[in-house]
Amino acid sequence: MTDPLPLHCAEVLDLLTELLEDALSATDRLLVEAHLAGCEDCRIRREQLRVTIELIGRAGRRVL
Repeated sequence: MTDPLPLHCAEVLDLLTELLEDALSATDRLLVEAHLAGCEDCRIRREQLRVTIELIGRAGRRVL
């Protein structure tokens, strides 16, 4: 069996929501985390998305 190919930024960005929601397979999680370890731009996008999800969650609780 060969090792999976590394992910590119566009692929990682498509998977960030699933990563933050803990909805990735173990293999995909490892691939995304490996990419994030070496890509500051994607780490910044992950943090921006995490904050956005948190703020939306807070706003939703206020409406209810």
